[in-house]
Amino acid sequence: MYSYKLIHFHINDYFKPDFQVLWKRNMIDNPPIAKIDYCNDSDHQSLLIRQGKLYRYRWEELDDCIDEIDDLKELHSFPDNPTYSTWVNQSQWSYPLELYGERVFGLLRCRQTAYYQFRIYTSGITELWLSTDDNPVHLKRIMTKSHWKVEEQSTSVIALKKGQNYFIEVIHTQALVKGGVTIEWRYFDGLHRTPYQIIDSSYLLLPLRCDYKASSHQPQRFARRGSQIKKLNIAKQHSILNNNSIAWLKPLLAVDIRRQILPACNYSIPSNIQSISKPMIDLQGPTFVYLMRNHHFYGKNDFVYYNGDNAIACNLSLKRSLALSIVTSYMSSFNLKFNRTYSILEIINVEEKTDTTANHRYFIELLIQHSKSKLIWRIADYLYKGKHFSQLCRLRNLEWDQRIHVSIILAVQQQGNWVKYFIQQVNEYYQLSHDEHFSVVLVDFGSTDVDIKAEINCSLFQRIKLVQLADRYPQFSRSIGIHQGILAVNDPNSIVVAYDLHLNLPHDLIDNIRKRCFRGKTVYMPILLRLHCNASPVDPNGRWEEYGFGIMALYRADYLHVGGYNITQFRYRWGGEDTALLNKLLYHHYDIERVCHPNLYHYFHRRLPWKKDAYITS
Repeated sequence: MYSYKLIHFHINDYFKPDFQVLWKRNMIDNPPIAKIDYCNDSDHQSLLIRQGKLYRYRWEELDDCIDEIDDLKELHSFPDNPTYSTWVNQSQWSYPLELYGERVFGLLRCRQTAYYQFRIYTSGITELWLSTDDNPVHLKRIMTKSHWKVEEQSTSVIALKKGQNYFIEVIHTQALVKGGVTIEWRYFDGLHRTPYQIIDSSYLLLPLRCDYKASSHQPQRFARRGSQIKKLNIAKQHSILNNNSIAWLKPLLAVDIRRQILPACNYSIPSNIQSISKPMIDLQGPTFVYLMRNHHFYGKNDFVYYNGDNAIACNLSLKRSLALSIVTSYMSSFNLKFNRTYSILEIINVEEKTDTTANHRYFIELLIQHSKSKLIWRIADYLYKGKHFSQLCRLRNLEWDQRIHVSIILAVQQQGNWVKYFIQQVNEYYQLSHDEHFSVVLVDFGSTDVDIKAEINCSLFQRIKLVQLADRYPQFSRSIGIHQGILAVNDPNSIVVAYDLHLNLPHDLIDNIRKRCFRGKTVYMPILLRLHCNASPVDPNGRWEEYGFGIMALYRADYLHVGGYNITQFRYRWGGEDTALLNKLLYHHYDIERVCHPNLYHYFHRRLPWKKDAYITS
């Protein structure tokens, strides 16, 4: 059995292998191997064939993603049925894929009795296991390393004996960035102290057996991240959200009735936005919007999701007493005008958007019922109260229309399954809403993995226009795609929505867009929940994308008025085009509506091929 000693080494605590160089050299895979050729327990098997290698099993094409080591260990095909079987001839390897798991195993041949120390670098998460002999049953985990952990750089000191073989196993999962692992070792034998170095082929040997049971293959966690809180809270919360989600299907109470309830007043852009006098650059716009944080919510939009096991509220809460006072004041005027003809069934939302030097803007959304006919109607109106209006007044220039046309613009290339999913989502919305004032523009850059025309022809929802750009732009560009899609919308008075794949489409999103977009005044940029690996709309767990502005809804005329996307600067760059457009909108004094939208999820997925590599090594 090896032992642990406290021996002083002069440690270089941080190092970075250059996996980019490995990828460029195409150091990806050695030839595949078959178990029958090597794993046969034969004592006659040639040592020459076995020496200088470790087995490498890799799992790809996964239906579920793997963010943690235990995600890999819980796969039905783990540990003995990988997607690919190959080998490595040193303790450094890489693979230019962003979502996979692997185990590398075999025998470590000790040629010098000494005290050894190991260290790991990984772009994912890596466990290093070492046995006390050549039997995998005796494997012990000696180190776990994540790419974001600078600490735990080296193992404790381990005594190994000359001539003894030790079973070694490395388990590695990869997500978000391309993969790579480097394991180095060094030793001190009482006379010599070696520097850290990669373990080369002369120390490696394939084992006679590949199928074995070991503690290294057993998941360590008691429960998946977030699962306990989900059981206690998520089901109840989502039941409430789902019950409220049908409110948007109710018709608005006639505008001529609503106009009689309160005196009219005019909306003006918030004073802090009016004070913007110079063009903004880079992240000035997103920072301005983030720091503004002047929007408070009561009701459906006041909710919590989970990031891991931590409850995270995105929308700021409005005091219940203030929300109820606004509703009470409104309904008092309503009943005074109409002799208590209507009663409240439900308070859906009350919102306050504060302006410290002017009026506070309120938005109320109620379900009411007529006392005689029992018909149910919706009220959804913007109000003012504050410096210039001591009593509530109704904003005449923020009247919205359920019939205003909305066009979703989506640019795609080689994302066939996601295109099908998007069209399916659109059909579900249409079947539920029967919305005749809604359309889609799909801008395609020459996709070959899906027949988009055929998918459109098979769709129940037929207001989908296909714009083909492959002849003019063979390389994908989101900014050009969205821009050309907006130009393809014929109605200048319609709302256009810059959209993305990998999202679910909440059934109330279009209704929310209509409520929050006003020509020449406001732009809606909903905040989505970016789901973690293994999370889903049924089991949501993720982080709010508070600095993401890619989903944007505004009037087509306003998009053109400010100059739209900078398709020269951001032609083939991923990211930045949305913040640059936000900067323009703020300079032109548009009020930015930011709401964490319930059930607006971005699915976890591999990094797309046209996106600039965001490989991070620290």
